[in-house]
Amino acid sequence: MNRTITLLMMFLIMSIPICYATELHLIYDANGNLVSGDGYYREYNSLNQLSSIRNESVNGTLLQTYVYDPVEERIIIKTDYVKNETTYYFSQEKVRVVNRTGTYNFLYVYHEGQLVAQVLPNGTKQYIADDQKGSASVLLSQSGAILEKTFYSPAGEILSGGNKTKFSYEGKEYDKTSKTYDFDFRMYNANNGIMSTPDNIIQNVYDPQSLNHYMFERGNSYKYQDDDGHWLHIAAAAAVGGLVGLGTYFLTHNPNDYTMRGALSYTIGGAAGSAIAVALAPVIAATAISSGLVSGGSAALTVTSAAISSGTGSIASQIANNYGDDTSLTNGLGVSFVSGTITGGLAPKILPISRYWLIKNPVSYLTTKTGQTYLSNQFIENTANSVLNGILNDVTSKSTSNRRSNSVNSRISTTNQYSYTDTSLYPNDSNGQCVSRKSSSTFSFFS
Repeated sequence: MNRTITLLMMFLIMSIPICYATELHLIYDANGNLVSGDGYYREYNSLNQLSSIRNESVNGTLLQTYVYDPVEERIIIKTDYVKNETTYYFSQEKVRVVNRTGTYNFLYVYHEGQLVAQVLPNGTKQYIADDQKGSASVLLSQSGAILEKTFYSPAGEILSGGNKTKFSYEGKEYDKTSKTYDFDFRMYNANNGIMSTPDNIIQNVYDPQSLNHYMFERGNSYKYQDDDGHWLHIAAAAAVGGLVGLGTYFLTHNPNDYTMRGALSYTIGGAAGSAIAVALAPVIAATAISSGLVSGGSAALTVTSAAISSGTGSIASQIANNYGDDTSLTNGLGVSFVSGTITGGLAPKILPISRYWLIKNPVSYLTTKTGQTYLSNQFIENTANSVLNGILNDVTSKSTSNRRSNSVNSRISTTNQYSYTDTSLYPNDSNGQCVSRKSSSTFSFFS
């Protein structure tokens, strides 16, 4: 009896994911993009970006079409055929809606990356209070009166409210026609709790939740937050940095001195430095903008943020290299920062633009011009940084050595030997002759 119950329970538990998958009937294309099965039919462009949504099937009613920014990873034009309106996203702050009744411009105000207010086309200002997830929870009038309260399920479904502001859960736009949230790189359906396209990087192979490429915030949206849906370019930069680091080790060390510790340290240092440089740049830029130091889109901001982030990454790389060489961890950190800021600052000006944010598949880094340009840029920048760092270290070492040499020389004892002739006469010479005696003395003195 117990055995029968045990087998029955095992069957029920094992059949849960099967039943759930059968219930949804989701259909994906060869690239893993959700096509149909939830009442919609989706079409994607060559970059795996969602280009249109239809009702039910490929011959269904066209609901929406999308046009993407060629530089930034976001939609710039969305045409909704259900509402008969077109939305233009000029920036995160400026949005224009055009429909049969006219043209309406909306202004959204952000503080430290968080939506705090909106200005309606008629000039009315409304304030937005968010929760711990950054979701719009309470909409307030200029006088502080509550205009709307919005409540969400744990997965982000809007339970009530959400009608008076375009951006809601985690500050993302909810589209009522497609019933999805726009997370820039991927669309999220809160009804089933999964992304419409896969995350191409397994962040932790020992974490079961990370093995699900469609999982939203590791299945725990209370704790985690997904800002843009991917971080593929950081992993690619780390891979290139690691290869350059390893190559630097072999080229700068005597083959008889190769060690596993040294090779691994230089590889890890190169990967960490490159990843930090790529990941930190947008953080620095966003901080500068939110602090009011500069305006968005400033060329000087791009160069400065790239320089500082690259210098910081170069320091991290140098620390790892010092560990591999079994020397003081602080050796050459200043020189590394200088070389990193120089190469990082010059890269945006000299190297071609690589629109890595358009890449959705790891293989595309090798098979597309966009991906190849990005990898090439990373290789050139990392190699230039390594070479410049070596040159500056040599110059610094020689300069330091010369200063030490001069300091030591100034303290070396100087010996002067001289002789003089004493012309005193000695009449008692054995030959009875008057002779002069030569005498020498030696003096030693230190400056």
